[in-house]
Amino acid sequence: MRSILSRWLMAATVAGSALVLAQPAAPHAMPASAYIVQSHGAQSAVRIVTGVGGRITHDLPIIHGVSAMLTPAQATRLRQLGTVDLFADSSVRTQWQSSSSGDAVPNGAVPNQDARVEIGADRLGAQGFDGSGVTVAVLDTGVASSWIQAIQNTGYSKQLVTYSADGSRFEDYSGHGSHVATIIGNPVRSINGQPLGLAPMVTVIAVKAFDGNGSSTYASVLSGLNWIFNNRATYNIRVLNLSFAAKPQSFYWNDPIDQAVMSLWQAGVVVVASAGNWGPKAQTIGVPGNVPYIITVGAMTDNYTPANPLNYRLTSFSSTGPTFEGFV
Repeated sequence: MRSILSRWLMAATVAGSALVLAQPAAPHAMPASAYIVQSHGAQSAVRIVTGVGGRITHDLPIIHGVSAMLTPAQATRLRQLGTVDLFADSSVRTQWQSSSSGDAVPNGAVPNQDARVEIGADRLGAQGFDGSGVTVAVLDTGVASSWIQAIQNTGYSKQLVTYSADGSRFEDYSGHGSHVATIIGNPVRSINGQPLGLAPMVTVIAVKAFDGNGSSTYASVLSGLNWIFNNRATYNIRVLNLSFAAKPQSFYWNDPIDQAVMSLWQAGVVVVASAGNWGPKAQTIGVPGNVPYIITVGAMTDNYTPANPLNYRLTSFSSTGPTFEGFV
């Protein structure tokens, strides 16, 4: 009897061991991805995201939402709610990458003294239009400390405000933001006595949202736009320059960056954006240049002959319209 019982226990133990071994291992936690989550308001979005266990990275009241890290299961649960909009936290790039066509692309050097003459800014300057009393926000890679020092050395009591939207140390490791800020508002004079900037007496607010490679994300860009929106009255921000672009993923009225830009436009800020460097085919305008309410700017070359306007032309890499929605 004892022998039969022993054999039965041994068989049961072996069978039990087989059952344990046959059970699947506990699944590894799926990696989280970055999303933009919109709801009826930022606080509502916070509650919904935290309710499914997601992690908030930025509060974005300008678009009634947040940016958050979500696992695939958490993202699925949010979509099933039917009360929120999810948008992948996609990449965004400054628009000065070199072109395979051989067209001249800015390489970080300050513009020559002919730029103001080419577009007639010198004539406006002679009439007293120099940007005084106007603040321009530049959302880009920041401005270099050497640029700030050059401004200070002019002796002007020019205000320069800096803010890092991506949380990194404020410095321009790319040169792109300094290049853009120079074109807009550098009072340093060149050989012919013309300021390097087109509106040399503007107040520049440099908001850093891009790294040294000119790369950023929707979350960082939206964080910068949110800061500009909240501080527009404090600094009298009248103009916003956005020399970057992202590939459109939806209609312009659904895109979170486009929505933020439209909020700034509705608040009275003149927004100027890059068309993009994905030309020359039609329907290559990027985000936020595809917003029909703002000024979208393509790229022009003078073929290094500034005295001969007949040589001016649109560069082959410049993105062109119409937009997907049909705006030229």
